[in-house]
Amino acid sequence: IEEAEYGPIKAKKKVYLIDEVHMLSQSAFNALLKIFEEPPNNVHFLLATTEKDKIPETILSRVVLLPLQEVSAHELEEYLQKIFLKENLSWSNSIARVIAQLAKGSYRNCLTILEPFLMNKNIEEKDIFEYFGLIEDSFIDDFYSNRVACLYNFASIN
Repeated sequence: IEEAEYGPIKAKKKVYLIDEVHMLSQSAFNALLKIFEEPPNNVHFLLATTEKDKIPETILSRVVLLPLQEVSAHELEEYLQKIFLKENLSWSNSIARVIAQLAKGSYRNCLTILEPFLMNKNIEEKDIFEYFGLIEDSFIDDFYSNRVACLYNFASIN
């Protein structure tokens, strides 16, 4: 808050991003409220949260709400394909599909999931499944079909 009172050195504006703002203490919210009541001309605050109901009404009444929507898995796949091209990665479409599904509608999650694999030019879908401890659909299908066969054989013995 003290820093916000001073103008920017190089840029025209200062922007402060407070992520998970709902986790702030009451005294931190009070400090924000004070600067929101007399905001400097060259300072902007971006408050990010997934729990708007935990933000005091005194803060909410002084901000503009911009609700963000989840991105579709298809859009995330397209985004990943652009990254693959830019990074010269010849990864399959199925890898983009798996990462997009794991990202659950978030570009940030998508990049976080992608990061551990960027050094490996020859990544396969099974590598991602192994890294995250996931089970492939084909394994589950085989498991159930073999289990049913085993149960059937056991029943026919008796």
